[in-house]
Amino acid sequence: MVVPAVLAVYAFSHPWLFAVAALMVARLAFLDWRLSGIVVLVVFVAFLRFHGHNPLPENSRHEAMVLFVEAEREHPRMGVDAQGTRLLVFHEEAGAYAPGDRVVVIGKAQEAEPSGYFGDFDYQRHLRGEGLNGVVYATELLPHESGFSVYSLRREIHRYVQTRFDGSRPYVEAFVLAERGGFDEDTIARVSKAGLMHLFAVSGLHVSLLAFAFYKTLRLFLLDSVFVDSLVAIFLFGFLFLTGFSASVLRASFLAVFLLANKRFGWGFSAVDALSYLTLALLALNPFSPFHAGYQLSFSVSFAILLSRKRLSGKSPLSQSFCVSLVAFLTSLPVVLSMQYSVNVFTVFINVLYVWFFVLLFLPGAYILFLFPFLEDAFMVLVDVFEGSLLRLDALDLFLMRLYIPAGFWTFVYFVLLYLFFVRLTEKKPWGYSFVSLGLFLTLVAYSPYLQPYQEVTMFPVKGDAFLIRDAHHRCNVLIDTGESDRRESLANALSRLNLRHLDYVFITHKHYDHYGGYESVARRFPIGHTITNQNSAPYENQKIACGNLALYVFPLEFDHPGENDRSLVMRVHVGGESYLFTGDIETPRERTILDNHRLEADILKVPHHGSITSSMPPFLEAVSPREALVSAHWNSRFDHPHPDIMRRYEALNIGLYRVDEDGSVRFRYLFQRRFQKTAF
Repeated sequence: MVVPAVLAVYAFSHPWLFAVAALMVARLAFLDWRLSGIVVLVVFVAFLRFHGHNPLPENSRHEAMVLFVEAEREHPRMGVDAQGTRLLVFHEEAGAYAPGDRVVVIGKAQEAEPSGYFGDFDYQRHLRGEGLNGVVYATELLPHESGFSVYSLRREIHRYVQTRFDGSRPYVEAFVLAERGGFDEDTIARVSKAGLMHLFAVSGLHVSLLAFAFYKTLRLFLLDSVFVDSLVAIFLFGFLFLTGFSASVLRASFLAVFLLANKRFGWGFSAVDALSYLTLALLALNPFSPFHAGYQLSFSVSFAILLSRKRLSGKSPLSQSFCVSLVAFLTSLPVVLSMQYSVNVFTVFINVLYVWFFVLLFLPGAYILFLFPFLEDAFMVLVDVFEGSLLRLDALDLFLMRLYIPAGFWTFVYFVLLYLFFVRLTEKKPWGYSFVSLGLFLTLVAYSPYLQPYQEVTMFPVKGDAFLIRDAHHRCNVLIDTGESDRRESLANALSRLNLRHLDYVFITHKHYDHYGGYESVARRFPIGHTITNQNSAPYENQKIACGNLALYVFPLEFDHPGENDRSLVMRVHVGGESYLFTGDIETPRERTILDNHRLEADILKVPHHGSITSSMPPFLEAVSPREALVSAHWNSRFDHPHPDIMRRYEALNIGLYRVDEDGSVRFRYLFQRRFQKTAF
């Protein structure tokens, strides 16, 4: 049973492998054939739902019920139910509403914007995992007549929290309502960096504490145990409704109720079997749920802890806490690294202290405060202690491990090694070698670029320009421009997913924000050898720069053009037996002067100025004579780049086009004198 359970943990990014693993864990071969048939049918239904199409409403006016509100974000938003279609609505006035309110949303529903980066967070599938079908960037929100509904209780509780609490409000919302929207983004970032986000995702710890307190309170009145179990189940379903049926609360509440019934009626299921059946049921209800980070963390960590119970039995509370923290850390590591690309190894020890702090003080304090708001000053002492310790931990970079475990083969190998570690742990055998093997594997992944035998050129889907050129075995990494910055630091994340250890050269072709905006976020994560701009490029102009096996040439500026675009750095780079011409945002005047003074032949041309009508004049294209061209123009370009006439000009010359707006990221990989290309779309 252990093997398929670990396989299920791995398979969170592959939902049908997850289904197969869950079937194996359920040990269908030993079940009644009718039950087996039902389970197979459930998985088949989930498969159809996963691949089915759920059309969005065509109209631009949606009468809806508010499900949740996140007002403290940079872009306030709320979830609504518009006559059976759940939508994520962005609007500055979202904070004026509460769950249970009725509202009229003015705006067109659409699919979530694709990322376009290789291996990036799939926002569309994430929303589907939360039960949301589309996104609305609303132009207006109008209050609608309010009446009684099943959400009225949630609305009143939200209003109670918002009016009764001040500084403690985000914590009461997080622990009582399972909503983290009240925290500012800096606090969330510090919590994530410290590896404590699981304590804010209401799940087994919170549900167990609440259920235990409720159970003990009822037993004080000497009520019948069957009646008490029934009341506990009703209480958990009520709490589930209050928290909006979030994935982690759903898992914890259903598992608790199932285990209560299992014990009461003597069904004979193990906890792992119960969790497996629950996995299948949720998969059928929402086949996108494995793409939700809360689901991934909740189920994978729960599987691992259940499988480690035998080893944990008989240990002291402190030893158990440490072992649970270690198991949770190792199991959740690929998920955590996929979200933040670094983890503080010290969190294994930090978690032991914080879990006890939460169990004994913070969580009970929040629940007591919810019932007795006059105790807020006392609770704020706990908040000050927690936030003060977070600030100190934030400065502890000594134990920070920067790493990304790619999905697929690398993740599979990681969980195979983790499985072997769990086997040794469960069978109470020496586990030192298995633990060391995990450490060596992580080291290998972290420094895997040194083993890669290929050269590579990647065009990223930034707003602006961003190109990465990599030599084999990590001998040289060159970044040309960094695009605009964005809140998610998408370019820096894309570089982190490559496990780069350094950047030898960063070229900023000119001083426009869509070419240098992302520089600071990149510089915070990677040591940079040389940063060359059109302001300090004189020593490098008309020079051949050798970097590893890459050869770079920076064209000199013919004379001081008046426009910043025409002062862009122009470079030729030889990679994998092909020559690239990078042109920044040069326009027709610079194209003429550079054409008069230099030979420009290249196999692949970076289309000047994002395909603007002001560039790519025919004589310039004829002189370069490229076979292919890279068009760095985002699908949400403010200037409607690329211009259709310019694209037709390239097509008339039989120049193959790779376009960010149609292909997303574009990667050319060179190995054994052959080129392999891949696009994100």
